[in-house]
Amino acid sequence: RAAEALAELPAEFREVIVAHLWGGRTFEEIGELAGSSAATSYRRYAAGLKQLRERLRADAPQPARPRRG
Repeated sequence: RAAEALAELPAEFREVIVAHLWGGRTFEEIGELAGSSAATSYRRYAAGLKQLRERLRADAPQPARPRRG
C-alpha cells in the first residue's frame, strides 16, 4: 500500500522522499541536484509525507528539520 501511495504523489514530492529516505541524501544535496534550495527540498519532503499520511491514514513520524551549517 505504501509503495502505491508513494507512486501516486507528485513527482517533485516523490523524488525528494526517495532521495532522502532511501538514497541517504541531505536536503542540501537534493536541492543542488534539483536546482532548488535545501528549504524547498525540505518543504517538498514534508508536504509529501503529509500526503502519504493522509492517503494511508496512519501516523508517521514528523520529518526532521534540516541542520543549518
